[in-house]
This record gives sequence, C-alpha cells and structure tokens, in this order.
Amino acid sequence: FSQLDPASWYVTKDGQDGLWWSERDGWAHLYRLGADGQLKNQLTSGPWYVGAIQYVDETSKQIYFTGRGREPDRFWYYAKLYRVNYDGTGLTLLTPDDANHVIDFSPSGKFFTDTYARIETPPVTALRGAPDGRLIRELEKADVSRLAEVGWRPTRVFTAKGRDGI
Repeated sequence: FSQLDPASWYVTKDGQDGLWWSERDGWAHLYRLGADGQLKNQLTSGPWYVGAIQYVDETSKQIYFTGRGREPDRFWYYAKLYRVNYDGTGLTLLTPDDANHVIDFSPSGKFFTDTYARIETPPVTALRGAPDGRLIRELEKADVSRLAEVGWRPTRVFTAKGRDGI
C-alpha cells in the first residue's frame, strides 16, 4: 500500500515520543517509540492497513490517521480517518461513510475538511469537527448533471478471480 499512502512518522515537540509507520507485524501499523528509539507500544494492530498520520494532538495525546480495510463490510481500498490514543486505546472511526476520504486538518486541529466519494459517485466536501468527526456543514457537492446529459456514466465496481482462483 505504499503507492496509496506514504510511510508516515512524527516526532513530538518535546522529542519524547516518535510515531512510526511500519509493517513489522506483517500489516502496516503505527508504533510509538521513546526518545532513545526503543519501542514504547504498538498503537494499532490487526488485519488492516494504516495509511498516513494526518494530525497529532500532543495536548490530548491523540493521533489522527487514515486506514484501509478495517471494516469488513466496506470496500478495502477506501481510506477512512481514525483516532487513537498514545497508549493504543480508544481507536475510533471518524468518517463512517462507505467512501474514500481525503482529509485536510486546520492548523489548530479542531476542524478538518473531508472530501469523500465512491468510485461511482461524485465527491462531497464537508467540514467536520475533531475529536469526534461530527459533521458541521456540507461545503460542496459535485454536480455531474451536465456530464450525464452528454451520456457520461460513472465507473462500476467489479470483482474478478485472481490466478489463484480467489
């Protein structure tokens, strides 16, 4: 998944914590390291992929990051925003819509824009609040009516078996 999300890391202002993206357990997850480089704890785990760190709230000791494939009933490739505490507890999905989410945090970390779409639907941009992802206001919704008038049809999601038969 390195093509979809770059490897991600973050060092706190006091230098006491480093957040590191790694596949050391076979899945892409976040780890917290001390100032000496020693592992303090694994922040995320399981058969899913962490993408990129989006924002770190050093006061609340919470990390916001994208992830893929955690919800079993959702399309694997759609990125979603999550929050987790420095100690690895409190993992929370903040963008529950079954769509791909592109996130941009405000400098204060109190708000973020969430541009989301499915492969077959036009994008919507919304303003959401941290730390819970609550919808504050829909900012924009793409209008594809003129495209539809000239015969454009959205892409369809499909599945196919691989060479291994699965």
